[in-house]
Amino acid sequence: MTTLPTYPPATLEAGTTVTFTQAPITTALGVVSPADGWALTWLLRKTDGSDDVDVAATDDGARWTVALSATASAALSPGSYRWALRASLSGQVTTLTSGTCTVTPDLSEVDADVRTWEERTLEVVEAALAGTIEGEMKMYMIAGRQVMTYGPDELMRLRDRLQAAVNIARRGGVRATLTVGAFAVRSDPWA
Repeated sequence: MTTLPTYPPATLEAGTTVTFTQAPITTALGVVSPADGWALTWLLRKTDGSDDVDVAATDDGARWTVALSATASAALSPGSYRWALRASLSGQVTTLTSGTCTVTPDLSEVDADVRTWEERTLEVVEAALAGTIEGEMKMYMIAGRQVMTYGPDELMRLRDRLQAAVNIARRGGVRATLTVGAFAVRSDPWA
């Protein structure tokens, strides 16, 4: 018999099956257990609000099993998600635990964009250096948000940093925070 993970995954690939278990847990409401009739749901919400899924758990009386089907995960768009394991019984609701998860593209999709954030950004920077991006504004506002463009020297420094990050990632290195001017940019490979 295969032992299932006991926690939701930190990363899941769209189009794959995800299964994990949850044991009873003590909360402010007392012991929350399937043996007492508590129902469990895994709530998964994309951080930009564009995607969500609720997965009702099954139980064997001793613990819950959460199973997200390959079909349901295929409908999730790549990006960052927040999740919560929420239990309910007779009008009482409690969150057992919560966290974050990254959904990556379905690699079986022929047109899946599997480039990292650095690779996608490097492409934009190189297009700007090649002069294929129009406009010479340094700073402008859109809907109350400030947008800043970079000069050629800044773009070349940014390109060098991005290229270094891409090279490290391709060699199996760990992603890190990239500093661009006064801003620290966390590399998020699938957002």
